[in-house]
Parts: sequence; structure tokens; C-alpha cells
Amino acid sequence: IVAHIARTIFVSSEEASIYFKKKFGQRKKIVLTGIPLREDVRGGDPARAYTHFLFKSNLPTLLVIGGAQGARALNDAVTTSREELEKFCQIIHVSGEAHFEKLRVKSDDSQRYHLYPYLHQDLKDAYAIAQIVLTRGSAHVLNEIAYYGIPSIVVPIEKYASPHQVANAKRLVAHQAGVLMHESQLDAGELVGMLKKMLSDKQQFGAMGEHAKTLFIPDAATHIGDELLAIGSIKKDTHDNRK
Repeated sequence: IVAHIARTIFVSSEEASIYFKKKFGQRKKIVLTGIPLREDVRGGDPARAYTHFLFKSNLPTLLVIGGAQGARALNDAVTTSREELEKFCQIIHVSGEAHFEKLRVKSDDSQRYHLYPYLHQDLKDAYAIAQIVLTRGSAHVLNEIAYYGIPSIVVPIEKYASPHQVANAKRLVAHQAGVLMHESQLDAGELVGMLKKMLSDKQQFGAMGEHAKTLFIPDAATHIGDELLAIGSIKKDTHDNRK
């Protein structure tokens, strides 16, 4: 809706740029900027992370993150399959505050499993050691994953109100950077099977990480700022010329 009244549209991907150019032609200025990356997500340190989380560097680490409010479907799948998952990987499970207390009662921490309601400063280090991320289709989380070049399993919210999550997941798959798993498919057996399959093919798995990196556009905040300053300058010049 807002796009119809905007003169300039900032977009986060080449796919979005193509969409808006087809829709509006030359009537709008479409600028590919990417998504600004939060400063507190940058600079993850693997050595610091292994020490902080008490994990071993010779075991794969699965990071489960469902967004600020968490995701019940992801939480249920991980807690149900936890015993099997711990046989071959270690897990950082960010449940969301809304689900944490309920899960904490059922899920004690172990050497290979840590449950958190959220991660702030520690999130960058969790990314730094994650071999796979299980997440929803949030554009911001997928942008952070791309920054670190991590293969992912994306379970998008598929309700009508969130069609962008499905589009985000399909974009990841199209670039061979991750796997789309529909919520109807997500159960303990499917999750364990998918993780084992991804980890067993080291060549394809490594390529997924490299493909993920290509989806990250650096300096997005700077690009947006420069464009806004340019727009402001044009408006000022136009105003001055009318005096």
C-alpha cells in the first residue's frame, strides 16, 4: 500500500527489485540496499563462544531461533527430538520468552543442550559456532544468517498475513543456501533426518554456507542513509529555486 505513494523504494533483495520494477516501471526509483545489520550481531568469536557455551568444537552446533516471541512448532520439534539430536550435535535453543518457562520445566540443560528465552550480546557468538540454524522466515534473521554464511532449515509462517516468510524461504532455496520445511512436515523424525542428511554431505553442506554468504549485502545502513541525504538535498534545492 505504501509503495503506491512512495517515490523511492528501498528493497532488500534482487528479487524484490525485479518485482517492483515490473510493477511500477519508471514511475518509482527502486534502490537495492539490503537490510541493515545490527551492530551487536557483528563480531562473533568462535573461541569465546565454545568457552561460554561449554561446547566442543568437534561436534556440530544447531542454533534454534524462532524470533523474539519464539515459535511453538520449532520448540515442540526440538524438545521432542532432543534425545536423538544430542547423539550427533549440540544445541543452542532460543525458545522466546513466551515459551521459556514451560520448556524449562520439561528440559534441563545438559552438556549438549542449552535453553534460553532470548540471546542479546551472546547471539553473535551463537551464530559464530552454529553449523545449522533452524528458524522461521524472518528477513532480519535470515540476513544475520547470511552474514555468517550458515546453512539453514527454514520453517516459515504460512498464514495469509505472513506470505513474505514463504517468499524469503523460497529465495534461500533458490540460491541453494538452505532448506524449506513446511510446518506440516515438521516433526521429530523429519527434523532429525534432515539434519543428518545435511551434515553427511560435507561438500554440498559447505557450498550451502558459501551460497548463504552471497545473499548478504554489506553497508545497507550507509546506502540507505546516502539515499535519504540525496533525497533531502534534492528537496532543498527545489525549495530554494522556488524562492
